[in-house]
Amino acid sequence: MLAQTAPVPPPAAAQQAPASTAQSASQDDKDEPATVGDVVVTARANDVRTSIDSISYSLADDLQAATGSLAEALRNVPSVDVDPQGNVSLRGDGNVTILVDGRPSAILSGPNRADAVLQLPADRYSRIEVMTNPSAAYSPEGSGGVINLITRPVPAAVAAAAAAGAPGAAVTTGSLRVNVGDHGRWNAGVSGSRQRGKLTLTGDVSYRHDDQTFAFDRLREQLDPTTGAVIATTATHQESDSIQKGAFGRVAAEYRLTDKTMLTGELRANRFEVDGDAQGRFETRDASGQLVNAYVRNGDSAFSMDGWGVTGRVLHQFDTSGHEWSNELRYDRNDNENTSLIANVFQTPVSPALYEATRWLNVF
Repeated sequence: MLAQTAPVPPPAAAQQAPASTAQSASQDDKDEPATVGDVVVTARANDVRTSIDSISYSLADDLQAATGSLAEALRNVPSVDVDPQGNVSLRGDGNVTILVDGRPSAILSGPNRADAVLQLPADRYSRIEVMTNPSAAYSPEGSGGVINLITRPVPAAVAAAAAAGAPGAAVTTGSLRVNVGDHGRWNAGVSGSRQRGKLTLTGDVSYRHDDQTFAFDRLREQLDPTTGAVIATTATHQESDSIQKGAFGRVAAEYRLTDKTMLTGELRANRFEVDGDAQGRFETRDASGQLVNAYVRNGDSAFSMDGWGVTGRVLHQFDTSGHEWSNELRYDRNDNENTSLIANVFQTPVSPALYEATRWLNVF
């Protein structure tokens, strides 16, 4: 006979413990508030802005603008070209007017504008505005159009930090930059600002040193208009070496009379120097290849420009849409000096050398 023993039931406490624990955990979940992590939203202005008569390009993310010259920043702008000598052209036309904040600049409108373009630091500007069909308000000097350089504004964070602080609190910022390249090319600059109450002071000083070398060959053929045969050729070989040095300084003050009205004043100065020497050989041969004319042209040249200017302005902003009224007094002066000594040595046929010496001064 087989017997079966009934299983022993578990204690009542043991049976109720899981249900009690689950009920307690569920109650804790209901009592604990839900948490959401931080959400960061970032945005930046468009690099390119277009309007009816202009296209504006930002230099904020342009490495050339942070470390290079104005010429290097302009070369990165579509439809704008700057040749090795600093001559600016817009869509292939060299008759271009260059403005700074919509106003003429003595440095960038004189006969030696090309040297200034090669020397001015690009980090002074935040945007480059190109107008191929400018309105009559800009009075372009030529047919090429207008290039408007927009300077960097006073950092808004400086004014905001001072306004949030205690009365009379001052906020000071500054930066130092040094860039070194090959072939003796380097530049350095320091800038800073100080904001105290309604007064903001800014200033910057920069220096550039460039050593540039160029060499090129050119061959010209003279053709017979009837047969098209080559009747003469002229070969040219030229080399040029120049050292360019430039310094620029600026100090400005801005005082806010009200939230929408401000007074500004600026004092600026610059000095540019270029020392160079060039060598060239010119040969002319007839149809048979016989040398009929040859001479060597060597020369040294020097250029210097000293300039300074002062500006006083009152500005009133009517709204946040860009409507404003301003009036200013401005004075600029630039003194230029060019000297050169050139020797022409005639080898075929042999004849006495010809020397050319020039020196001219220009004040505007």
